Formats: sequence, C-alpha cells, structure tokens
Amino acid sequence: MKALVVNAVGGPFDFEDVDIAGPIGREVLVDVRASGLCHTDMLFATNPIFPTPAVFGHEIAGVVAEVGPDVSQFRVGDHVVDLSRSRAVRAQDASPADRSSANTRSRRCGGRRMRRG
Repeated sequence: MKALVVNAVGGPFDFEDVDIAGPIGREVLVDVRASGLCHTDMLFATNPIFPTPAVFGHEIAGVVAEVGPDVSQFRVGDHVVDLSRSRAVRAQDASPADRSSANTRSRRCGGRRMRRG
C-alpha cells in the first residue's frame, strides 16, 4: 500500500510503498479511501513523540479488508469511519454529532505494525 511515511523526526513526509501486517486479535485492517492530516499529526512528525519510521493520519474513511480472529462487530466489505477515537464504527452507525466532531478530535497515533515494502 502507499503511505506518507515520516522516516526521521522533523523530516518530510515521503510517499512510499509499505506492507502492513495482517490483523491479529481484535484488529481490523481497513482499505483507507480518505484520510486527513491535522496539526496533531504535524506535532507528532516534528517532535520525538513516536519512533520513526511512522505513518500518521487519522480521520479515515474506508472499507474493511480483513478482520482478526477475535473480531465480531465488523465484516469484510463494511464501510467504516474512524472518528478520531480509539475505535472505528460502521459508516451507517455514525451519528451527525460524531461526523461533525471528527475533524476536531485527536486520537492515539502510531502503533501500526508496518514494515518496508
């Protein structure tokens, strides 16, 4: 998959091919169709908060591509949005308040199990 990768704190966002490990446990792999970068992402990219290389970005919308063995609420093909929280919801389940506040909240970034492509 293509991703904007920060390889060094304060460095540029490099457009690269990356491999994402398949989901384990309660993880869900989402084929991201849209994502935003905000001031929080820029803060993380320019300060030693997370180890590099790192892929930032949240406020995503996409389609579930794979689910881990312990996932029961999502199925492959579900359209989902991440509302800048530590969980995602099916797009049809997002309330208007959730959708309108998605651009103003931040969530934990990093933690993606990524390896070079």
